[in-house]
Amino acid sequence: MSERRASTRKPLHVRAVMVYGGRQMEAKVLDISDGGVTVQSTLNMPSGSPLSVAFTVRTGTGYSIVQAECQVIYTVCGAGGIGFKSGLRFVEVNRADQEAIAACMAH
Repeated sequence: MSERRASTRKPLHVRAVMVYGGRQMEAKVLDISDGGVTVQSTLNMPSGSPLSVAFTVRTGTGYSIVQAECQVIYTVCGAGGIGFKSGLRFVEVNRADQEAIAACMAH
């Protein structure tokens, strides 16, 4: 099996707030790249689903809250059968948040 991912992933273990189907819920970010994040939550979200996510990244000079519109790429059962692990692709991220993600990836 070959790797389809085009960008490097960096571990990031922070809490996130997601809005999915009009409901707000907590999740845990597991890793980040310049193109998206992997989250762990209680939701089995279908591929293609839209959602919003907000989480904090370390930028090297401090911390920044990133807010992004995303699309679910995949969802699988989480490690140890705890919740679900979902890959989210960033669809819309403002410039300041893009810069914060880049700084986090460089740090």
